[in-house]
Amino acid sequence: MKILWLLPDLGFTSAARQASLVVPELTRGGAQCRIAVLRSGGPFTALLKSANVDVVELATRHDLGLRYLWALNRLLRDWQPDVIHAWRWPTIRALGMARTFRGHRSGIIASQLDRGHRPSQWDRWLLKKLIGDRQQPEVPLAVVAPSKAPEREPQKIVCMGRFDKAHGFFEGVWGHDVLSHFMPHLKIDFIGNGPELHRVESFVRSISHHAENIRFFPPSIDAIDRLGEAAMAWIPSISAAGEQVALEAQAAGTPVIATRIPSLSAIIADGATGLLAPVSDPVAMAKAARQLLENPEELRRLGEAGRERVLRDHAPGIIAAKWLGIYQSLAATR
Repeated sequence: MKILWLLPDLGFTSAARQASLVVPELTRGGAQCRIAVLRSGGPFTALLKSANVDVVELATRHDLGLRYLWALNRLLRDWQPDVIHAWRWPTIRALGMARTFRGHRSGIIASQLDRGHRPSQWDRWLLKKLIGDRQQPEVPLAVVAPSKAPEREPQKIVCMGRFDKAHGFFEGVWGHDVLSHFMPHLKIDFIGNGPELHRVESFVRSISHHAENIRFFPPSIDAIDRLGEAAMAWIPSISAAGEQVALEAQAAGTPVIATRIPSLSAIIADGATGLLAPVSDPVAMAKAARQLLENPEELRRLGEAGRERVLRDHAPGIIAAKWLGIYQSLAATR
């Protein structure tokens, strides 16, 4: 079976992280896999190539216009995958505009279309053209244990992800500011990049009385290990975002306090592996954090339970087997 994973890029996104964890497992299981990205570069490229995964970069970041469509046409015509797994809206648009794709009979699966973009009527028309009315499968994200044993700082919180509206980092700043009135030495590290970064930094300078305890770090491959160095992780998302970070934190044994949105509620058992707070309620998040920080035994219990659960249910081999079963069923119906 030939399986093509199509991604916008291999930057610091959960889609790229999933590719780095799941595709090598699919390859080891005997599937012929390729990863194609619309634009070249990204921190996961070298990691995938070191795992003997074929990565096809359809265009460089300096190419003009829609050159990647020509390369995608050629890839589909020459390789003819049985299944195309497209991640996020840019790949759906690329498939819809690829001319030779009209005569190609690959089965298509789309994932993470709810991330950071409200689809237009044209987007919906393209999706229906490619997939029809078929319900898209939902498979959990994969995760692995951190590469090194963490040394925790009991007075540190970590927020990680893309600085955009979906991740709700402004609420994280507010929550820390509230909590600092009771715990003045508490630190919070924001790790990531994105269009809202400078606004969040300005917001910190304008409202926080403890700005020296709020730090910003760029994303990096090993930044995931820093989740294990904190007392807890905050996921203050206001819409679908943050699942990968929530899983990575739990895999590191770090308790998570997250907002009660469906995607996070599905991977965090409230009161068992973490805590859930109302959306856009930084006071509730600060209150939950204070209760945990003042109860180290409960903090430890949540961290251990979360680690046990995600490493059992979200191992890359298990997730790859689920995807392979879906791919095989889809290919059999073509």
